Amino acid sequence: MLSEPVPVAGSDHGIPARAREDHRMPRKAGARLLPCVLMAMILLSRNATCAISATSDSSVVAALESPVFADTRNVDLCARDSIRGALCLPPSHLLHPDGTPASFRDLNWLAGAFGLDPGATVVVFGGDESGTAFVAGMVFLLGQSRVVIWRGDHRTLLGAGERGAGRLQGMLRSRFYTASMRDDLIALDEDVSRFFGAGNVTRLDGPDTAQAAGRASDAHGGSGPLLYRRDDGARLVLAEDTREAVAHFARLLSRSPASPATVHLDGLRGRSARSLGAPPEGVGRMALPAAVSFMALALAACAVLVIRRRRKRRA
Repeated sequence: MLSEPVPVAGSDHGIPARAREDHRMPRKAGARLLPCVLMAMILLSRNATCAISATSDSSVVAALESPVFADTRNVDLCARDSIRGALCLPPSHLLHPDGTPASFRDLNWLAGAFGLDPGATVVVFGGDESGTAFVAGMVFLLGQSRVVIWRGDHRTLLGAGERGAGRLQGMLRSRFYTASMRDDLIALDEDVSRFFGAGNVTRLDGPDTAQAAGRASDAHGGSGPLLYRRDDGARLVLAEDTREAVAHFARLLSRSPASPATVHLDGLRGRSARSLGAPPEGVGRMALPAAVSFMALALAACAVLVIRRRRKRRA
């Protein structure tokens, strides 16, 4: 017959103190991993949430806490008469003269030159709906916490706000813009090729692509942006140029934030023969979002540190 364990000094229920400490190590390891897990969850929720919306109700804008306004009209108009302190940010500031997008390194510098706080809500308005949607989409891709597209008449918003001079970008950065770019929503040439690689892809005709219904199933012909959906629900926006693509992308996300899409930034004009080819009926595998990859790496690094500490303590 087995005898009852004999309690020893510094032990509970007959388990020696050292053994009890080893027994509780997994709980301590879990406690050390908890901050890493929480950080990963916060980053994942931030990148997974499409924090872009649209409104034409001035009361919605008035209810926002300390919003930053971005005026997409001509710089001279913005600097002379806008909402006081609004960022003068026309589409031309985000594009090269040939219509291709500026690098995100340059856009990051531009945001810093405006002193933009990544955590602020940016309300984008202007006289041109397409230009307003484009700027909003680029600011969102840059990593801004929340973006609101003003869909009403810009004069209504000006009348409801404090009129004054808009703000031009500074010569130097007044702060470092530290937002994480939403690069998991940007499709490169190879991503587009994979998207149409195999399986079934359906072209969807939204409000801006109604005339595309009579065209051949070819994203390189005609005008206006096109939206494609794969069998697995992934969506891709293609257009002839960057401005059209990003503007349509921003409209889509503002209408259905729970169904994110990816956008091909460079535009298809003159590029079909080089890399993309005509999109057949096909499906490809989407790459793992960069944010998720980063968080997985962070968790793995935390786990390695915990294991090393446990081994040192046991030694």
